[in-house]
Amino acid sequence: MSDRKVRSLEVMLRLARLSEARARHEAARARVEVQMAAGSLEVAEQRMDAATEARQRQVAGRRGLALGLYEGITAVVDACDVHLAQAQQALEQKEAVGLELAAGAAMAARMSEGLEDRIDLLRLQSRCRREVARGEAAIELWLGHRGPNG
Repeated sequence: MSDRKVRSLEVMLRLARLSEARARHEAARARVEVQMAAGSLEVAEQRMDAATEARQRQVAGRRGLALGLYEGITAVVDACDVHLAQAQQALEQKEAVGLELAAGAAMAARMSEGLEDRIDLLRLQSRCRREVARGEAAIELWLGHRGPNG
C-alpha cells in the first residue's frame, strides 16, 4: 500500500512541478510585460516633457501667440497627458498581474516541496518497517536455533 501511495504522490509531484514551471514561465512573461510597459511610460513621459517644453518656448518666444497655434500645441500636450495616464495605468495593471503570478509560482513551489517531503517521509517509513521486519525475523531465527532451553 505504501508503494502505491508513493507512486501516486510521485505522479502528483510531476504534475505539481509542471504547474510550477508553467507558473514561473507566466511570471517571467509578466516581468517582461512590466518592463515593456515601463518603457512605454518612459516614452510617454518624454513626449509629454517635449510637448510642454515646446508650448512654453512658443509662449515665451512670442508675445501674443496666435490662438490657433496655442490651441494646437495645447491639444498635443493634452493628448500626451492622456497617453501618459494610460501608460501609467497599464504599468500598474501589469505589475499587479506580475505580483499575482509570482505568488502563484511561489505557491506551486511550496506544493512541490510539500509533496517531496511527503514522499521522502513515506519512503523512510517503508524502510523502517522493512528493517524492523528483518530484525524481528533475525530474532525469531536466532531464538529458533537456540532451542527451548536456550
